[in-house]
Amino acid sequence: MGNGPDARQVRSALVDYTALGMIDRFLWADVSDSFVIDDARIENIEFTRTAGLNITRGQMSDLFLHDEGKKILLVILDMAGDSRYRDDVLRDLSHEVGQRLRTTSEVVHLFVPNESSSTPLQYGDFQTLILSPEDAATPLSPGAAVNYPAAQHTASTLASATGLWGTSTESPFYDAMSSRQMTGNRGYGRLLRSFHHYRDASKAESELYRQVFDIETRLPHPVLEGERRVLDIGDDDAATTRYADAIMERYGNEFVSSRRPLEGTVSRHVGFFETVKRFFVFFFTNVFGTPRQLLNEAAVAGRRSLAGAAQKMLFGEDSHIEVMLGGQSGKETHSIRQIAQAAEQVNREVYGESLNMAQQQRLSLFWQAYSGAAMTLVDGGRHGVASDEVAGPHIDNTPAIVSSTKRSVPSDDAAFDSENRRLRELVGRNMSESRIQAWDASGAEDYYRNIERASRNTTNKQIHELKDRFMSWAEDSQTTFGWKVGQRVKYKLNEAQEKLTAIRNDAHRVEDELGALPDTEAQRRAMVAKMRVLMGLWFVLMLVLVYLWAAFANPDRYWSVVQWDFFTWQRTLFVGIVISVVILIWQMVIFARAHRVIYEVGEKRRVLTANLGILVKDVQAASNEVQQCAVAYQQFSAWSRILGRALAHPFGKVALDDATSRHPEEGLPRNTVVTVMDFPADQLATQADAMRRGIFGRGWAGQALERHLERGMEVAQAKQVGPDEFHKLYGQPGENSQLAEISRACLDGTEFDNFDHADQLWDDNLAALRTTGDIIDRGSSVGDLRSAMQRIDAGSTGSQSFSTRALTPQGTNAGAGDVDDEVRYAEENRSEESLSEAFTVVEYGRSVSITGFGTDAAQGGYNEPTGISLPTFGQPARPETPAPQGTFNPFSPATENPQTQPPAGFDGLI
Repeated sequence: MGNGPDARQVRSALVDYTALGMIDRFLWADVSDSFVIDDARIENIEFTRTAGLNITRGQMSDLFLHDEGKKILLVILDMAGDSRYRDDVLRDLSHEVGQRLRTTSEVVHLFVPNESSSTPLQYGDFQTLILSPEDAATPLSPGAAVNYPAAQHTASTLASATGLWGTSTESPFYDAMSSRQMTGNRGYGRLLRSFHHYRDASKAESELYRQVFDIETRLPHPVLEGERRVLDIGDDDAATTRYADAIMERYGNEFVSSRRPLEGTVSRHVGFFETVKRFFVFFFTNVFGTPRQLLNEAAVAGRRSLAGAAQKMLFGEDSHIEVMLGGQSGKETHSIRQIAQAAEQVNREVYGESLNMAQQQRLSLFWQAYSGAAMTLVDGGRHGVASDEVAGPHIDNTPAIVSSTKRSVPSDDAAFDSENRRLRELVGRNMSESRIQAWDASGAEDYYRNIERASRNTTNKQIHELKDRFMSWAEDSQTTFGWKVGQRVKYKLNEAQEKLTAIRNDAHRVEDELGALPDTEAQRRAMVAKMRVLMGLWFVLMLVLVYLWAAFANPDRYWSVVQWDFFTWQRTLFVGIVISVVILIWQMVIFARAHRVIYEVGEKRRVLTANLGILVKDVQAASNEVQQCAVAYQQFSAWSRILGRALAHPFGKVALDDATSRHPEEGLPRNTVVTVMDFPADQLATQADAMRRGIFGRGWAGQALERHLERGMEVAQAKQVGPDEFHKLYGQPGENSQLAEISRACLDGTEFDNFDHADQLWDDNLAALRTTGDIIDRGSSVGDLRSAMQRIDAGSTGSQSFSTRALTPQGTNAGAGDVDDEVRYAEENRSEESLSEAFTVVEYGRSVSITGFGTDAAQGGYNEPTGISLPTFGQPARPETPAPQGTFNPFSPATENPQTQPPAGFDGLI
């Protein structure tokens, strides 16, 4: 809690330390006389390794949303120059914080004296600490005077006493108060000073972070049973080719099926009696017939003739309009009923057996296999159906992986930026995509045709350079697993189109052959006419024979004109039988000759009709397969976008900046010493490998895909399937579906740019690494400060007394300048969240009456300049900090014309 411009300078110094990563988080409240708790705006100032400095302002309820149950220390920063506080506001604020966090808080009143400060005011029963105006590197070193407000010195002492440093594992003052080592007696106070030596490992930590999470440079090699490791394939190109071929060979029949064989003519053997039987059946059915049959035939012939006449007279034979009369067409074609029945049968059989394009569920196995194979190539695990039926790459029964995730399914980072204004002018609308993915073999093929044509028609240097760059990119991309699978899916589309063309050609050929067959019905009618003529001849001859016999038998009758003695009834019967047999044999000969032609044509017609039916169904199925293969490439594109993102960024966004140290190199107060801690390259590599064992287990790629699908389902508008139904996504089309929305979100990437998962894994594994002391060689401990404390602990010497510059004679006589060894804090801090470490010492004076503290110019405590120089900072690791809103430098010594009234809203030097 601060008040006034001088306190704002201390806040700015704390912000600077936070921006450099030396402080993790603190809250700041400007507590003035007009401070109202309900409307108070508090600042949350924190640093994260990935995002840098972040300052947010909000109400207490918002900032404490995730802090319930945590310990909190309230510091009343009382700057002697201008701070003023009201007791009721401080009490209310302390009570409100405790209520919101459901915990008790400790409060300390830190008074920073100036050259003319009187006895400090006291607020409530809070412990009062007076910052000693001295600066030294160790308790054994003589302290140099500091000039008020000494913002940097004040901020360092405040951070040490409260445990704000990022390396701190505890809060010295909070622990002393909570353990009742110190009590806040009203009317009493203590001097305070601190020493902090910090070994900064941020550079080594950044390099270690990069080696752990930079999977593009070096893929992790998960540990297998028996402490074996996944191996490197060696030849990525050959391995991905074999794997793509194996996947397509196993599941490629889902794209294009084999053609069904056509029927052929069959030789048939018919016996004599069967032939005679057929003749008599045909004879009595067609030659004699029934009265109804004869009547129907006459009616049909009449209607056909009438409809044909109307067709010719009104529309012509070649018209698209057919004249119908009683179900009979004026054109020479099949009846409406026959066509309707045939169409119904074809539709029932074809659409019942073919792929349902709305669901596409048959291809789900292939996309599961493709996804599983892509993941197996980078982590050596077993994923989905592919691992059960198609073994991944291995060497001597040990799984092997490719050299980079780009060799599996490349992400958008490896795409080719093909946009060129001149090229678009030459190509026009043929160039649709301005960015070609490294797995998009079809898109690359189209782009090659465009740029090849453009390069032949222009001498423009940019076009030829673009072509050379594209050819180099394509040569590298075509070695990836994603490119090869996409290429084979495109081949299946070509195969389906060729199959459809071939079936259509066969169907047209069969249809032509069927149309060229002779009219067997006309031949049948001619045969029937001949047989009926013979039947009529037989009937006439029979009448003549009967007449001749009757005339012979009745010679006296008037009608008996011809009388032949030959035609007795016996001879007449004999002649009748002979004539009947002759005519019957004659008819049988006619039947046999005609039926042979009719049978051959009919058999050929039957075969051609059956084959045409097969081809009609095959055309429908092949058309569906073409559509299926076209949709399949869209599905391939969708899954490739998702896989590319998941494999390249398995934990979301990861900051892989160049390793730099984050600390000021000069200008710090003497009580804060910073050195750089480096690790040898081989030791960093060993530590990185140890951390990767915990982060990248076998199957890490599958876990990454699940995380991306879960996040994609959250942001997608379509909700066809839920989080527990990932398998249903594999059957969805690549356009206008939930899968398509997830794919577009992965390509955009903004919804996945969070650091939470990677940071959580980093913190967990770094904590485990810090716990195992045999892994990290921490090197020598923090030098002079620890040596000084060892001497003090050994009793060989004691700490320098506090400076008397902030004491009145009464305080000096009461021993306020003596160090209270009972409450001294001296610990080496090694946080589990960082490799950096520190040694911090906090010393307190003896508790004396508050009247023992005060300064005046006659004591000379503030006449010596400190000689503090302007700090020079090392290169920070991309802290994204707000731009300064003023020119005031809080680190400038007070003797150099300090500006005590900084601009409103000033946030510090960084």
